[in-house]
Parts: sequence; structure tokens; C-alpha cells
Amino acid sequence: MLAPGRDYGRSPPPAEGGLGRRDTLELRYANAVLMLGKDQTAIEVGTKDKLVPTIETVIEAVKMGELDAAMNVVFASWKKPRKSA
Repeated sequence: MLAPGRDYGRSPPPAEGGLGRRDTLELRYANAVLMLGKDQTAIEVGTKDKLVPTIETVIEAVKMGELDAAMNVVFASWKKPRKSA
């Protein structure tokens, strides 16, 4: 569902009708930013009318398990090594 090669990093200034200076959607898991690719932490939305379809695409990607690896990276960073007795 998440398009390979799509720019998931910083976006240029918006076109008319844009959401703001940075038209991106940042995904988080338990308040930790998900890495969507190398140095990519957000999905470029584009114009305001593309926000809902973009969120729907992300929901489908989550349902299909496409973000599991990114969430596992976050989860693994929380694990603390156990002390030996």
C-alpha cells in the first residue's frame, strides 16, 4: 500500500490549497516516530483534498502488516537487557 519510491521525507512548499508549509503525515507508534525508509519519517500528503485518501491508505497498510517492521524497530528499542543472577 505504501508506494515504493514515493517521497516519504520532507515536502516542498504546498501548492494552492495545501495544508501548510510541510504537507506531510508523520506516523507514530506509542509516541515514537516510525521510520518508513532510510531517513524518511513522514508521508507527503500533497494538497488538503488528498489527506483523507492518504490516511485511508495508511490504515490499509497497517491492516496488511506493512508497518509491522517499523513498529518492531521501535518496540525493540524499548527492551532493556535482563540482568544475570
